[in-house]
Amino acid sequence: MKNRCGLERMLVVLALPWFVASCGKVEVASTGDKSNSAITAQTPTVPVAAVQEKQLNKTSKLPGELVAYRNVGLYPKVAGFVKWLGVDRGSIVKKGQLIVKLEAPEMVAQKNQAGQNAGAAETGEIESERRWRAAKAQTIEAKAKQASDVLTYQRMKEASIAYPGAVVRNEVDIAEQTAASSKAHATAAQELESAAQAEVTSSKKRAHAAANSAQGVRQMEEYLNIYAPFDGVITERNIDEGSFVSAPTGTGTTSTPMLRVQQVTALRLVVAVPESDTPGIIQGNIVKFSVPALGKKTFDGTIKRIGHALDMKTRTMPVEIDVLNADGELEPGMYPEVLWPTQKKLVSLFVPASAVVTNTERRFVVRVKDGIIDWVDVKTGATMDDLIEVDGALRAGDSVAVKASDQLRSGSKVTTRLDTGENTYNSN
Repeated sequence: MKNRCGLERMLVVLALPWFVASCGKVEVASTGDKSNSAITAQTPTVPVAAVQEKQLNKTSKLPGELVAYRNVGLYPKVAGFVKWLGVDRGSIVKKGQLIVKLEAPEMVAQKNQAGQNAGAAETGEIESERRWRAAKAQTIEAKAKQASDVLTYQRMKEASIAYPGAVVRNEVDIAEQTAASSKAHATAAQELESAAQAEVTSSKKRAHAAANSAQGVRQMEEYLNIYAPFDGVITERNIDEGSFVSAPTGTGTTSTPMLRVQQVTALRLVVAVPESDTPGIIQGNIVKFSVPALGKKTFDGTIKRIGHALDMKTRTMPVEIDVLNADGELEPGMYPEVLWPTQKKLVSLFVPASAVVTNTERRFVVRVKDGIIDWVDVKTGATMDDLIEVDGALRAGDSVAVKASDQLRSGSKVTTRLDTGENTYNSN
């Protein structure tokens, strides 16, 4: 009996490892089922957003520069010494105001000589006209005598023919010679009159030239006076009384001006607009801007002049905005921050800015269709809020990964959820 019990205990002990092993296999099988579920659970969940179709309408902050509406450096037209200086830096001037007087002693001598020449030429013209009138009177007298002598000769000739012996033949010959002599005197008088008339024409030309020369000298003398070309302020002074100044030579001179006057009651705000922000520029639109030196105060101006051409180096287009500055609060040379409006007439596709991946090889978005990742190459454009304009093989409504990266490999299977968190679904 005892042997039987011992045998049963031995069988139980021998069977225990097999039982334990069998139980272990069952546990392993159970663990394998859980592993399959874990593999399914490890499929990445990617937040996605829909590609949106919008019209670009945004405001960008662009740097600008304020410049004077008109900015002119004043140079002398003739050489001379500064006799009088009526302005200084900061002086307010009006258009036509005399601001500088120059003196040139040699110009006084030229003026006197030109005046004498003009007077002499005028006297010569008067004298030539007197001689012409005298020659003309002689011509008239000579022609009258010629007519009388010719008539006397004709009458005596007719009488000698009609009444032979009534007129002595010698008297007829004398009358004929007298008529011929009168004709010669009349011809000579006519020639003298023509010569006198030509002299009158010549003397008039000399008088006119002398008068023009005198006028030119007087005009040159007027160049010694410098006037303000427009209402403005003197912003630069480089001369003093007694300074010698001379006219610049050649074109594109870089010499220093005597004075510089700027119109500051109106200013030009010059903005270099990037290529991506040029669409929608409308002449006449109001643009707002601020100046850091004046705090948060905002100003506005009107778009007046558009460059219509991009700078090849910076890829920007210059645009000028007219700004009224009647109170003088703004100054030329300030660098404002411009709130530049950008609009497009046509709609574009937009995705979240974080949806665009850029690496050394390409720029793309991660599109998810039916749970499968697909890389779509795009070109980017303007930004609007947290969206960026894209151009590629996309359509409005396509799902793209919001937080895209090149770790989301093309062809991989993922689970997606809307970035709003409202909907979560699995893609098979």
